[in-house]
Amino acid sequence: MKSISTVQIDEITKKLEEGVKALFDSEKYMNYLKVMSKFHNYSFNNSLLIAMQMPQASLVAGYSKWKNTFHRQVEKGQKAIKIIAPSPYKIDKIQDKIDPDTNRPMLDTNGNIVKEKVKVVIPAYKVTNVFDVSQTSGEPIPSLVNELSGNVEEYKTFIEAIKRTSTVPIIFEKINSNAKGYYNIEDKCIVIKENMSEVQTAKTLIHEIAHSILHEKDNGIEKEADRNTKEVQAESVAYATCQHFNIDTSDYSFGYIAGWSSGKDIEELRNSMNVIRQTASDLINGIEKNLSMLMEKEKDYSIIFFATSNAEYPDQGKMYETENIYEAIEQYNSLINNHTKGMPGIGFTYNSKDEEDIYNDSQMMLVSGNKLCLDVLEIDKFKDIEEIKSSINAIQNNIPHIIRPTEQKTHSKGKSR
Repeated sequence: MKSISTVQIDEITKKLEEGVKALFDSEKYMNYLKVMSKFHNYSFNNSLLIAMQMPQASLVAGYSKWKNTFHRQVEKGQKAIKIIAPSPYKIDKIQDKIDPDTNRPMLDTNGNIVKEKVKVVIPAYKVTNVFDVSQTSGEPIPSLVNELSGNVEEYKTFIEAIKRTSTVPIIFEKINSNAKGYYNIEDKCIVIKENMSEVQTAKTLIHEIAHSILHEKDNGIEKEADRNTKEVQAESVAYATCQHFNIDTSDYSFGYIAGWSSGKDIEELRNSMNVIRQTASDLINGIEKNLSMLMEKEKDYSIIFFATSNAEYPDQGKMYETENIYEAIEQYNSLINNHTKGMPGIGFTYNSKDEEDIYNDSQMMLVSGNKLCLDVLEIDKFKDIEEIKSSINAIQNNIPHIIRPTEQKTHSKGKSR
């Protein structure tokens, strides 16, 4: 595996900038701009409030504005997004009348200060309701992006490599909005829309990972950037990363970046180039490393994680198998919460292509009841397998009540057939 060079990243970002600039001269962009200029540009704090309440929100406006300006109706039963809006009011105030020439209080013939009544604006704020475009229906909103189609070579392996590069859990599920995915800043997880094309899924996943790295509210590198800059950064990282792996996202990325840029000078893109280059480079190298490991491991073995209601005899209990440790953890938590009879657990099945491998088709436990089974790492066959080591970290980070053995070992129970 070779690390991507600065020259390669510069070539990709130059192509990106040229593509976005070309789009600005199109009629499509002019029509889009006319509509988008009518949307309010929310402050950093309100953008954060919107993201916390509806992470997948894309275009936000008040009830009346949707109806009167965009000819769209908020659908019945939709829950409003609460933001803070200015609500100044005026009061009458008696104050000294100031002489404009001397800038001192004016005096009457008796030497008394002249008073006057003036209107004074008192700054104030109120909670107001707004709605995302996904909560409305009516006249279509113009778009600069085209849905990506097409397949990705070794798609499942590539997606797995991307997922392993992420520092937060990734969930695939139905999203009832126009959003392709989003980073949930409260739950610290990425949600990706199900059943999209392979190219769209890969691009969206990288886009949201970029958000989780750059814009995480507690320690993100660019956490206080405005919404426009954040979206330009995330999509630019996604474009550059995909380009490196020969996945062309131009039809989507150029329009997306143009749509979030504040003008033809693409200030958000120019000012973020260093951040984009570094983040894309880190992601590319991380994905390359994981791809290399996965490709190597595919030659020898596979690992399937499972959650079971019977940690002592996994096959005799209710069993859920998955390639994703986070899904196994979710199922385990469900078993615990539903007070399943028996002792729930998490484990994995090791399948080797070597028929003489004594561990072929073995089941090894990682969690038994509420105890972590670390002795699996003492077995030479398993101690250097990255999936197993990372799964133990995931278990410790996502199961609060888990007990780590200290003085006395918790033995892995399983079987070899």
